Amino acid sequence: KEAMASNDVMRINVWSGPRSSSTTLMYAFASRPDCTCLDEPLYAHHLSKNPHIERPYKTELMAAQNTDGAAVVASQLLGACPTPILMAKHMAKQAEGLDMAWAANCKHVILIRDPVKLISSWAGPTSPDGLELTLEEVGVASLVSVASTLRRVAGPANVVVVDADDLAARPQATLEALCAALEVPFHPTMLSWSAGPKACDGLWAPHWYSTVHQSTGWQAASGAKCFPAQCFDLLEDALPFYEALRRRKILAASTAGAASCCASFSVDVEKWPLLNEEDPLCAVEVKAKMPDPRNHKTLLTWVGAPGQGRLLPRSQAGVSVFDSAVQGGDAAWEGLRVYQGRIFHFQKHLDRLFASAKALDFKNVHSKEEIELAVFSTLAANGMRDECHMRLTLSRGRKSTSSMNPAFNVFGCTLIVLAEWKPVQSVATYDNAKGVSLITASQRRNPPSCLDSKIHHNNLLNNILPKIQANLAGAADAIMLDLDGFVAETNACNLFLVSEKAVATPTATACLPGITRQAVMQLVRKGKADESKADGDGKGAAAASGEEEEEEEEGFSLEERCGVSQSFVLVRKGKADESKVDGDGKGAAAAAASGEEEEGFSLEERCVSLAEFCAADEVFTTGTMGELTPVVRIDGRCIGTGVPGPVTRRLSAAYKCLIDNPALYTLLPDN
Repeated sequence: KEAMASNDVMRINVWSGPRSSSTTLMYAFASRPDCTCLDEPLYAHHLSKNPHIERPYKTELMAAQNTDGAAVVASQLLGACPTPILMAKHMAKQAEGLDMAWAANCKHVILIRDPVKLISSWAGPTSPDGLELTLEEVGVASLVSVASTLRRVAGPANVVVVDADDLAARPQATLEALCAALEVPFHPTMLSWSAGPKACDGLWAPHWYSTVHQSTGWQAASGAKCFPAQCFDLLEDALPFYEALRRRKILAASTAGAASCCASFSVDVEKWPLLNEEDPLCAVEVKAKMPDPRNHKTLLTWVGAPGQGRLLPRSQAGVSVFDSAVQGGDAAWEGLRVYQGRIFHFQKHLDRLFASAKALDFKNVHSKEEIELAVFSTLAANGMRDECHMRLTLSRGRKSTSSMNPAFNVFGCTLIVLAEWKPVQSVATYDNAKGVSLITASQRRNPPSCLDSKIHHNNLLNNILPKIQANLAGAADAIMLDLDGFVAETNACNLFLVSEKAVATPTATACLPGITRQAVMQLVRKGKADESKADGDGKGAAAASGEEEEEEEEGFSLEERCGVSQSFVLVRKGKADESKVDGDGKGAAAAAASGEEEEGFSLEERCVSLAEFCAADEVFTTGTMGELTPVVRIDGRCIGTGVPGPVTRRLSAAYKCLIDNPALYTLLPDN
């Protein structure tokens, strides 16, 4: 064939380690009518740089191939080619000692394979020709180095990572994705070929290619092999290099099960922009998992036992499969918000976290100072000082063996600090401008006799099942009732209703008495400060609550007394005589009913039925994530006028002003 001009040739270099199906991929390209393939043209160059390496064909190879890598690049890799596509297969270690500037105008494929399968394929501590298996021989460290160099020289868009296991399991879909990333058309002939040696084979083929010579196409991986125990240290060394490349591998599109395929992979669209974000497969990953574009970037997450925590990229952060959070949801958690360099109610959240840990009888818990340092370090590393939300998780820790028995937790608790960009106005579940719709869940909220909600635990199936119902119904969340049929809370938030001159919230018998809930209750009490103090933006109410810590201690006590009616009342010190408060709280209830609490809106913490919520003038939810969220429909019924009401708006504005109260926030250290 007549050689094509150099600048008219698409030059594709495939870099891999051994036993990674690189020869099979070469055969796939060789089956194309528009492609010429080269089998490891830099092999002799590599042997010349490493004279200690012995191969049974070394003498013959050194005589047949040019040992000058630069000359090979000029004459073969960048030289004339008889076809529009030139595909050259290389072992990553063969790039040693070579100036890689030549790779700038080429496309590159990084072919990876799971080290567990790769090492198992040798079925012993030595390679077939007697060489000791080492990290160098496995080749994964060299592959990471070459990939990093190529991304710098050729640009990320010209370096494609593909997994050999994906090629074996889904050859057509993976090859189509690979060809698309390389900007060459997929050719069906890449799926099959004739058995036997090929014209592109290197002279070492008789020593290595016996299995692939028997193939006529891509073959699914054979059954799992026993991993050689003596290679376990090697596996632990190799895995981090593999994971560094694996998280950037291409998605294999599929007409069937696209969502499940997508869920199996992770793509950093900013660091490795190979796929079109408008592609449905990629869109599921990006939009569903990372609703805020800033979270496309790798965020740092704090993970570790006491004295062992460290920051890791979110793609690599994880806990052991023996961790109690994995084994049984045995953990406690808190949600935190950061506003303008301040962590709101940080100390209250920490107090509740430690209270949950104590109730769960956690041992070897991180100190308060260590948790504070982990939180501050995570926020600082991510440059987060506003518009972010943190999930603070404390598990019972790693177990020595799989079991539900806490006696096997001997390594200390595990702390996870996960921070993400989540402005209140962008949290999809909580539309605070227009309001949300709720449904009533079929599941009942756990009572304290089963699992006390006052322990802020990670065993969330009681919440997740109602959330599934809400998702299927197109609602934001689901209202959960207690065992007596009264409203407890939603699957995620506390609930309030406004009816006439009363603001009511369900008793905390079967719900978590939330920190945001408590703040709103205090605002309602302070909001009895006359309406002239509270202008349109709610600052009056906020100002009145400015010294809530001190005033609450001196002016009010909140007594929750469960009597026959299970009513809970607010008692104002000095006005509700102790003689009026009998054992079942009826005296206090009478005092409240007499008008002593009535200066604006009265606050009622009592058993509230679903019918009362449906008939209320206003309903809203409270929580750290969404603050105050108006509810405009319950089970399809319009609440009030169907839009956020004035009391909800006023309380929401007053709540936002609490952010400026030094008694309620912890200031972040300066970077």
